[in-house]
Amino acid sequence: MHHFPATRLGIIALILGAIAGCTGSGAATMTFIDRTNGQTFVGSTLGRTTSGQGQMMVDIEGFSYTGQWIYAANSGGVSAVSGSAFGKGGAAFGTATGISISAVGGGLITMRTEYGNAIRCGFNFNSLSNTGYGECERNDGRQYDLMIKR
Repeated sequence: MHHFPATRLGIIALILGAIAGCTGSGAATMTFIDRTNGQTFVGSTLGRTTSGQGQMMVDIEGFSYTGQWIYAANSGGVSAVSGSAFGKGGAAFGTATGISISAVGGGLITMRTEYGNAIRCGFNFNSLSNTGYGECERNDGRQYDLMIKR
């Protein structure tokens, strides 16, 4: 088993922390586009999006929908590689660290009004471009395209 010096582990931790900080900070704006007539309605997440879940709200046709959203990134990982080479004139040593963190994932939004109206959305999101898209359907069958921007 190869042991990494404390400075190398510190650098890896800083890189992972910086990447995690880039994957979600402020609120996201959600635009719902009615597939029937093209009318748009704008909502937003409440608070920061760093936890991968939270609350959101949108007003559609005079009704205030509130509820929850959740996001899960596709799989990723961290790897460390160490290698060495020997030649006639001496020796050379090298170490490399590779980080693989998914920038793409999917999520679910479920919201209700106080009158029992409901809307459910499935979406994809890219944390590098801070954009996403999806589809929503109300419990009365009305459908919406969803655009997300953070």
